[in-house]
Amino acid sequence: MIPGKKLSTNEMTRLQLLAELSQSNVEPARIASIIQTDPSLSYRLFRYINSAGTGLVQKVSTPKRAIDMLGLVRTKQWLRSVLLADLNPTPKAGELAYMAVHRAKFLESVCQHSVRETSEPDTLFMVGLFSLLDSMLGLPMDTIVSMLPLEEPVVQGLRGEGEIADLLRLAMSYERGEWGGIGSRLKRFGLESLQAELMYVQARSWTQKMLGYNAAEPVAA
Repeated sequence: MIPGKKLSTNEMTRLQLLAELSQSNVEPARIASIIQTDPSLSYRLFRYINSAGTGLVQKVSTPKRAIDMLGLVRTKQWLRSVLLADLNPTPKAGELAYMAVHRAKFLESVCQHSVRETSEPDTLFMVGLFSLLDSMLGLPMDTIVSMLPLEEPVVQGLRGEGEIADLLRLAMSYERGEWGGIGSRLKRFGLESLQAELMYVQARSWTQKMLGYNAAEPVAA
């Protein structure tokens, strides 16, 4: 951490947009306007939705049409992921952004398949997505959450409190290969080991596609 560090204009803008997209009542028109005013975002959205595997017969050429085709939830996930990846252009931050998006998707999947109603899947997605912002921005997590209008379950998870934080620790155990604590956590949430491993692998593939990686490109573990 860097005492007294100030965010750049780009970092602040991206962080504000991430905060706006974290709200449950964000309108599709607002999402379309964010994309339309950034040529890079527009290009990457079109490349993503028109890529092989999206199942579309016709090309998509407007953000509004892309949102209609992808759906609001999927579009928000894509936009939040690429905004996070754009926060800091350094290679190290890029690796952290990849890891955060991977965490987000894995935690969302765990939430969807767990026997315990810990929280909403989108809440777990946001916790995973924001969980490395302190390392990416060089600021304490308490400072970051104070800057963002996040719902209380997300804040608690990012501060290491409650069951959401325990799920976050599950994802971190997979990343670090700390197999000793994984079994008990999986059992607590009613998940089988092979089931969780499959979700972890599927989350990695989803992340690569979401961030525009080619299969042959090296990415963070």
